[in-house]
Amino acid sequence: PPAAASGDTPAAKGAPAIPQIPFDFGTVAQAGTIPPFPYVDYPPKVQSGGRWTREVPMDRVYVILGDHLHALEGRVMTRKFSHRDADMSELEVRRNYENAMGAIGAVKVNTVQPEHPAIVAAVGGNDYYLRNAMLMIPDLRMSYDVYLARKGDARHWIVVTTNDSETGLLTVEEKPFAQTVGFEGSRDTPVAAGG
Repeated sequence: PPAAASGDTPAAKGAPAIPQIPFDFGTVAQAGTIPPFPYVDYPPKVQSGGRWTREVPMDRVYVILGDHLHALEGRVMTRKFSHRDADMSELEVRRNYENAMGAIGAVKVNTVQPEHPAIVAAVGGNDYYLRNAMLMIPDLRMSYDVYLARKGDARHWIVVTTNDSETGLLTVEEKPFAQTVGFEGSRDTPVAAGG
């Protein structure tokens, strides 16, 4: 995976640097057919007025991989909906997304929740920053499940957060940074990608 740039890691905000912990991605079996990004949909009863969606072509977010924080870079989409708009209970929502993950071959890869002491300590004890800025969890009381689907060298991530009233979905298509800004006056000559 892409290395974290030093300028926008928690260390730049006064928290200790997050160590790069090796993870054997070979332990996650290859998935079958991966649906198009963002891989899973809103429940069918959630109409456009009840959908909150934000997509960024290139960004960095963090997930819990095993029992450590892990930086991801690539295409990122965050979505949120209320269970009332879906006409579903929290249990029904969770089971639907668990089944969807299984159908595409995505495997749950986090073994701890965000309140785990080692996770909070990795960002200098600032659990508010951890949840909101790094893990993109919409609400404090939400459960947190990270799923990974591998296809060849590609990695597709889906994070499902739920509480009794709403669900958040974070999807990441992990990919390297592509330079798009060129030199002044030369739109056809982008600056070489360096990080």
